[in-house]
Amino acid sequence: MQLLTLEFEGIGPFTGRHTIDLQALGEGGLFLLEGPTGSGKTTIIDAIVFALYGDVAGVDSSKGRLVSTQLRPGCEPYVDAILETSRGLLRVRRVPQYERRKSRGNGTTIGKASIKLWKLAHPGDEGTLLSTSLQDATEELQRAIGLTKEQFTQTVVLPQGHFATFLRAKPEDRRGVLQDIFGTEFYERVARQLAGLASGYRSRDAAAQLALGQAAASFGRVAWSADDPAAEEFAAAVTSGDSATVLALAEAQVAAVTATAARAAVVAGEAEAAWSAADGVLRAAVERNGLIAERVRLDERSARLAAAASEVAEAAERVEAAERAEHVRRPLDAVTKAKAACEGANAEAARGRAQVADSPDADLLGESVGPEELEAASLSARERRSALTTVVETEAALPGRAASLKLDLERLAERRSAIVVEQKRVAADRAQASQLMPELDAVRAIAATLGQCVALGVEAQGRLDEVRRLERVAAEYVEARGVEGEAREASEAAQTAYDQARTAWLAGLAGTLATELEDGSACPVCGSLDHPAPARLPKGAVSRARVEQLDADSREAGQHLAAAVARSDALATAMADQQDVVGDLTLREAEEAVSAATLRIRAAERAVEASDQLRVRIEELLVGADDRERRLRDDEQQLASDKGGLAVRAERLDQDRLRVADELDGYGSVAERALVLARRAERAQRLAVLLRKAEQAEVELRHRSDELAVVLAERGFAADDEARAALLAESERRRLAALVSEHQAQEARVAERLADPQLMALASAEAADEGPLAEASALAHDAAQTALRESGAAARGVRLATEASDELRSCVDEVNSVRAEAEPYLRMADVANGTGQNLDNVTLPTFVLLRRFEEVVDLANVRLGAMTGGRYSLRRTDAREGRSHKLGLGLDVVDHASGDAARDPKTLSGGETFQAALAMALGLADAVTSEAGGIELNTLFVDEGFGSLDPDALDMVMDQLSALREGGRCVGVVSHVADMKQRIAERITVIPRRDGTSTLACSTDPQPALAG
Repeated sequence: MQLLTLEFEGIGPFTGRHTIDLQALGEGGLFLLEGPTGSGKTTIIDAIVFALYGDVAGVDSSKGRLVSTQLRPGCEPYVDAILETSRGLLRVRRVPQYERRKSRGNGTTIGKASIKLWKLAHPGDEGTLLSTSLQDATEELQRAIGLTKEQFTQTVVLPQGHFATFLRAKPEDRRGVLQDIFGTEFYERVARQLAGLASGYRSRDAAAQLALGQAAASFGRVAWSADDPAAEEFAAAVTSGDSATVLALAEAQVAAVTATAARAAVVAGEAEAAWSAADGVLRAAVERNGLIAERVRLDERSARLAAAASEVAEAAERVEAAERAEHVRRPLDAVTKAKAACEGANAEAARGRAQVADSPDADLLGESVGPEELEAASLSARERRSALTTVVETEAALPGRAASLKLDLERLAERRSAIVVEQKRVAADRAQASQLMPELDAVRAIAATLGQCVALGVEAQGRLDEVRRLERVAAEYVEARGVEGEAREASEAAQTAYDQARTAWLAGLAGTLATELEDGSACPVCGSLDHPAPARLPKGAVSRARVEQLDADSREAGQHLAAAVARSDALATAMADQQDVVGDLTLREAEEAVSAATLRIRAAERAVEASDQLRVRIEELLVGADDRERRLRDDEQQLASDKGGLAVRAERLDQDRLRVADELDGYGSVAERALVLARRAERAQRLAVLLRKAEQAEVELRHRSDELAVVLAERGFAADDEARAALLAESERRRLAALVSEHQAQEARVAERLADPQLMALASAEAADEGPLAEASALAHDAAQTALRESGAAARGVRLATEASDELRSCVDEVNSVRAEAEPYLRMADVANGTGQNLDNVTLPTFVLLRRFEEVVDLANVRLGAMTGGRYSLRRTDAREGRSHKLGLGLDVVDHASGDAARDPKTLSGGETFQAALAMALGLADAVTSEAGGIELNTLFVDEGFGSLDPDALDMVMDQLSALREGGRCVGVVSHVADMKQRIAERITVIPRRDGTSTLACSTDPQPALAG
């Protein structure tokens, strides 16, 4: 895997777009990423890791730091990288989640994170889009790189502040890192799965043992009594786990219980046969006594039936006569009903004649007046009444028509008056519209000046803005001058401190060199191997690092002063330019001009509004007058038409009054005459109906009497009174018939039963005594029940013992099966988890990691020996991890200059820690490269740590980094150490700006490398 190009915008302090050609920078194999502290060097490392994995490099950092806090409006932050992998050339463009302005309205919204992944044929190719899914694209990138993010930051990008993490880690923490990097979690899963299987088998064995104990206890309860010695022998065999003896004792006891049950069954059969014989004798005696009692009851019942025979015969005769009379019942009822109807009709007819005789229509009655004559008189009266119907209606409507005509005439006069009033209103509206026209012309003249007033107002506001801008620039200039003074004082103080420190450092330089002298080593000044009187550090001596720090502070203060001076000069120029624009105009004059223009604009706006209101009012008056005039013309036409209609209605009313007067015929009204005729027709018709009903009732009575005479003769009755006397109520007739039928049925049943041969043979027999027989049967029954219970209990004992024996055998088989199946898994689990017979107590994952860790340590020692001149090497130790039985992955540093003394990595100095950690990281990278199946890690970034090295140590570290270059890798070194600039020609320089943002410059110009 090799990074070729990196492009980003809006990331960290980098607000602009920046492109880094890593391929060109890495042609020499080594390049430097340098810049002041906090300028954004680590941000570039984070951008690389974010592009590939969607996260930042440091575990303590947040992705929130990626997006620039000074992101330009409309700018989308992104990182774009091209890399060469085992799967070909890939390009990835990733956008972090960020806050942006809404496209509509105010406020902000959240821009979503996104990604695009392309496959390229060559670096300049547009490529084929592979994915836009965050998850899919990230997974595809990880497969192409061959490393997880954690592995990447341990092998390709070595983040700032994390060099010593792996070196100083606890064995258990180091184990987790190695497991993630080398993928040995597979062995961890295998060990866990084997432990889980072993636990499961142990649980199954315990469950099988528990089931066996329960089955044995159950068998003991059902097969033996509590005091049986064999039960104690069985319990002892169960406790000792002798399954063969347990099964043998169980089988023997089942056989014994079975034999006992067979003997109990024979005894029960014999007792049951004896009880059956005694019970048969008892049942025969009971049956004979029952027959004797029945014969006695039948004889008594036959005597009672003979005594009631005469009464039953009389009831039978009454039933026969009632049945004949039933056929006469309907004709009798019909004659009775006809007589009542005839009498009622004649009475109604008599009352009707009397009512007519007392009425004004008594002339309807005569000596021979019948229904036909009365109906003719009724018809004549109705015809004359019908001829008056129209006249009656006309007469009834006359008052209403007269009142309606009067009301309509009054309304016509009111409408005429309203038309006159409306004509006056129309004239008044037209006069008001004429009066408003001059006022409208005057207002329109003022409104026409609105555009000119607005233009003057805009001009006045522009002059006011320029005056205010001049005041703001002047205030900023005063503030900038103050900042400039403070920066000047700070710069002078920093320069003075640096000069004093440098003088002190030069004065104590001999003492500083003397502190670095060692016996047997040449003096860098005189070359002598002996140092009899080395110089001493003077009081108040200053270190070189302090001088360099004060020098940097002085340069930084100078930069701040230059920036402050530049800002003051820029503001002075801007203030002069703005004064030229403003001229002699004062702020008060500009504000008064704006106020006056505002008043004129408001007056013109009010005139525009008043003009619109007047125009609308005049239009309303004129349009309303036109509309009312049209309605008035329509109303006058309608008024004339309605007046003619009322005249026609008055003429028709007079004609109808004359017609009604012609039909009075001496009555007060035509309606009264019509009512008299209607009553005469009704009286004649009602009397005709009554007379006709009386005639019909007499005819019906004669007909029903003839029918009755015929039926009486047919049923054998001499007169209707005889038939009525024979009639019975339905309930009584049914009662007597049932009495006769039941008597006959009982006689037949008694005779049939007495004819039975068994009853005939017992005519004079006596009943036997059942007591002794019942007692003998009961004794035999009790004996049989006792024997049956004992036999059933024995059979249940056989069944329970057999079932318990089968369950016992099944549990023994289950225990043997589980143990045979579990044995290989338990043995493998002990081996994999360092328990049981694993004498070394080494788990399978630890064993694998030990081999990998030893390989890493061997590779790291090659680097560390070269970096430290052979003084230090690393050695794996068998440190324990807490209280567990697992061997750890401890690490010691062997100091060969101190008799191969073992030291804790935490005791190393800063520079020694950096060398050891860098060697371990490089060894880890070499091991991962060889372990990952041919993955080539051709790009490496080392972030910081070089400032802790002295020149000699730096030389040896640089030699190792150069060796990486010779192996085909491109190494990027992140540092702000000044000496690194002289050693490395190719550089990425991060340049901070005064506004807190940064930019960068790439340099590939060769520079002479100075030897340490």
